[in-house]
Formats: sequence, structure tokens, C-alpha cells
Amino acid sequence: MSVNKTKYTPSEAIRAVEGLHRKRLYEMMSHGHLSYMTTDQGKREIDGAELTRVFGEKFRPLDVQTLGLGHGEIQLETEEKHHHDLALELEVHLLRERLAAREQRIEEQEKALRDVREERDEWRKMAQSLQQQTQTLLLPEGREFQTPKRSFWYRVFGQGR
Repeated sequence: MSVNKTKYTPSEAIRAVEGLHRKRLYEMMSHGHLSYMTTDQGKREIDGAELTRVFGEKFRPLDVQTLGLGHGEIQLETEEKHHHDLALELEVHLLRERLAAREQRIEEQEKALRDVREERDEWRKMAQSLQQQTQTLLLPEGREFQTPKRSFWYRVFGQGR
């Protein structure tokens, strides 16, 4: 689009006139309320002066829109994006804090689990050593307590080993 746009296609005219719908534009053109020209390629063109005559202040040339109104809209859009970005940054910050707290709890739980496992292993070792000691003190299964056998000489002479 040039800065001095004077000819508009129907699509451009719809964008340039506030509140104008496609159906209404073509009705006005067909009933003769809005004059237009047809190019050699068969495309319709509407003069900017004709749009001003028919629509008055509702018509805003596209070059004015890009310089004036568009800037305000862009500014509003930028502010909305900025607020949206701030909200997202805040959400990301909160989620990172939650993640850090959760990781810290997991580390604490893993440490407690390691301590419990170490203590269990110590108890297991103690139980195994006690079991070994009691097995040496207890008689083998199926045997009754017997006096130790005396040597041949002890039995013969009553002494010795």
C-alpha cells in the first residue's frame, strides 16, 4: 500500500470502513449507491473520495490506519502481551519454587531411607552373629546331652585323660 492510496479494492474498502460488511458493500455497489470502476483485468476499484462521500467519518484510509490507529492498537496489544508475559513469568517462578521444594523433600526422604537401610543392615548383622553364637551353644538337632566320652586309660585306671 502506498502512502497516497486513492483506489481501493472491495476487500480493502471493507477494511477501511468501520463496521462495513462484505454483503452491504456489494449491495451498495449493485444498487448504484457506491460507484466503482472495473480495471482491464476485470477487478473492481473504488475511489477513496467516493468512500469518503458515502461513509464520511467511518471511512479511514488504510495509510492513516497504519500510521495512527494501528499504533494505538499495537500499543494496546503490546501492553496485553507484556501483562501476559509477566503473568507467565510469575507462574514459571512459582513452579520453579515448587519444584525446588519438592526436590528438597525427595532428597530428605532418600537420606532417611538410606539411614533406615543402614540401621536395618546393622541389625541384620547383629542377628546373624547372635544366631551363629547360639548355634554353637545349642546341641545339634536330634541329640540329647551326653557326658563326654572318657579315654581308655581313664576308664581302666580312673585317671588320665
